[in-house]
Amino acid sequence: MNKTACQTSQANQPTGDLKVITVKTQSIKAACGMAATKDTRYYLVGVQILVRDDGDVHVRASDGSLAFDDLMPEKSAFAPADFIIPLDVARQMAKSKAPTVEITIGSDGRFECAGQIFKPLDGKFPDCDRVMPTRDSQFDAARFVGGSSRSVVNQYDAELLARCQTAMRIATGLSKAFFKMQNSPCGLMHRENDTYPRCAVMPLGDRAFLDN
Repeated sequence: MNKTACQTSQANQPTGDLKVITVKTQSIKAACGMAATKDTRYYLVGVQILVRDDGDVHVRASDGSLAFDDLMPEKSAFAPADFIIPLDVARQMAKSKAPTVEITIGSDGRFECAGQIFKPLDGKFPDCDRVMPTRDSQFDAARFVGGSSRSVVNQYDAELLARCQTAMRIATGLSKAFFKMQNSPCGLMHRENDTYPRCAVMPLGDRAFLDN
């Protein structure tokens, strides 16, 4: 079994007072490329780990103009949880040769991964669910404007689209794939038959959608 430089407890199972959350290395790597690198909103300079009440684990990142969200294949026994890994720590996690990395949380509140003890970033990560559109085929050819359907094709920043393509390729492991952009109120990028991983991009001229 491949193991990382992090703690090596059984994936997603509590060990005594030690809580373990397991995430895919490629999802962390993809998220690192979507996070902000310099921002007055310091909580964007990191990768969010969100564990829902039902144990679903999400890896998320955003720079305010685009967002990345991936759902992990295994639920976590430690739920709920919501914290932001500093970007420098997340980048170390992304260097792991193992397919998954484990984040451990001790009874003293100490976070550890990739051989590092770290303090999660303060602040509340923006609600990606609020801006991630639901897949809807009606948006493939039209956009709803002012309550009516018109044939409006959004325009997007080429650099942001390229970052989304890169993140999707890393997260899926499909290095030569091309992922289409759904022409919804904000651009949605995903695999043809899967909801996750997914990316969202604001059209040109629109304000950052993750402003709190």
